[in-house]
Formats: sequence, structure tokens, C-alpha cells
Amino acid sequence: MTGRAAEPVPTDMLISSWGVDAARLGAALRPRTGAARMFLAGKLADDLSGSRGPLEVVAVTERPGEVTEHSFEPSSITGCPVTVAVTVLPLDTVRSWSVPLVRLLTGPGVLPPEMPGPVAVGFHALYTQRGLVLGDRYLDAELEEAHAEVMPLYVAARQVHRLRRNASLADRPVARLTVLVRALLGAWGYCNPYPATLAPLFERAARRQRLAPELPATVRRVLATSAEGAEVRAAVAQLEALCAADPVLRFCENLVRFAPAGAGAGAVSVGG
Repeated sequence: MTGRAAEPVPTDMLISSWGVDAARLGAALRPRTGAARMFLAGKLADDLSGSRGPLEVVAVTERPGEVTEHSFEPSSITGCPVTVAVTVLPLDTVRSWSVPLVRLLTGPGVLPPEMPGPVAVGFHALYTQRGLVLGDRYLDAELEEAHAEVMPLYVAARQVHRLRRNASLADRPVARLTVLVRALLGAWGYCNPYPATLAPLFERAARRQRLAPELPATVRRVLATSAEGAEVRAAVAQLEALCAADPVLRFCENLVRFAPAGAGAGAVSVGG
């Protein structure tokens, strides 16, 4: 048994099958979000969700405050047949992260701290740019300055930092494999923070990179079962070779080499 889940359904088909009225949903959420720009989030943002949902949404709002998460049971909000999960992301939080993100490119040796999980969910949604309400331009100018396009590079750099600064990974091949996969996905333009997306995204990326199918198949088995052994060690060696040859990860190596040893300590890891 490999733990393979049901095949994902394209997000546009799911939204249609659920009968989601985006404008009504936005209006129903307004007491929690205020005026907000809504983006599809989580698995939906990468076409990895299924018919059981949930409908994951990030709402970017000018309303000040903390990042908050809300869940609504099926049919409790505008008749949506699946759970609606909403992350409310204040624009002030977006702005506070935009500067350290862009400094990855402009400030040699400057590595941002680890991003709290709900913020990572929000920036992933900003990166994928799948709006819930078609044609919505609210906060366009402000969101152009969020530098969410740097998010995959940020994920790659944080994972390289973990590889170089966490000596215990050498003795934990499954954990090392997970970090290597996250690093490669960041280098290849992916930044979904949910662990359940690692295997399907790596399979997707491996096809685009024209890798032999055996490696992503092994990665899926290892992530599903946490089984150790010769197969895992061989996969780790292959992933390390891919990392060593990747130009984005070589750039990240330089960032990490000059970053302070304690960069990011104490924060919540992206992707858990």
C-alpha cells in the first residue's frame, strides 16, 4: 500500500461542481474579513484538491489585526456543499514580509526568518494568483508590491539553510529526503506549504524536468510510509545530485553561506 489518495480534480471543475457563487461567498465572509481580495488557496491553488474539499480561500484585507483562520461547515455559508476554510491576511502583514522577501535578491547574505504557517498559506495564494472573483482588481497596486513572486526562492533558501545547519538530518534519511524535495520544488517554482502536496507536486515537476519516473514514485512511497532502507538512501543520493546541479540552489547556497547561524530561529516552519 502506497497511501495514494484519490486523483485530484482540476480546480475550475470543482468550483463549478460545488456551485460556488463567488460574489455571494465574498459578501457572506465580509463580517470576518471586511473589504477583501479573495484568492483560492492550499491544494485548490495547485489543482490538487478533490470533490470533498475543502474550499480554501485567502482573504487579503486592509483591516488591521492578526492573521486569522476560520472554518465553516458544509452548507452553513451560501449553501456551499463542502467545508469553507478561510485565512484572513491583513495587508500590513503582507507589507511586513515583502521587504525581507525582496532582500533575498538585493541583500547578499540576508536570509529572512522562517515564515509562520498561515502567512505562508497566504503568500502561496498570492504567488499562484487564482482569484476567487474573476476580474477583481481590489488592492492590485498594493499586492504588486508584495513580492510574492520571490516565494519559491524563499522556500528553497530556507530548505538549503536547514540542510546546511541541521546536522541531525544526516542520520535521518526520511527527514533529509523531505527537505531535499522541498528545496527542489522551491527551485522549480513551487511553494505550496502543505506537506500533503509534496508528492504530487514533485511528480508534476519531475515530468516537466524529464526525470525518470522511478524517483518520484520512490519519493511518494517514502513520504506515505516513512519507510527507511536502501531505497531511501538511493533516493536521497539522487536528490542531492539534482540539488548540486541546480543553479537556483547554488545561488541559495551562497545566501546560506553568509547568513547568520541563527537566522530564523524560533519561528514556525513553512510546510510544517
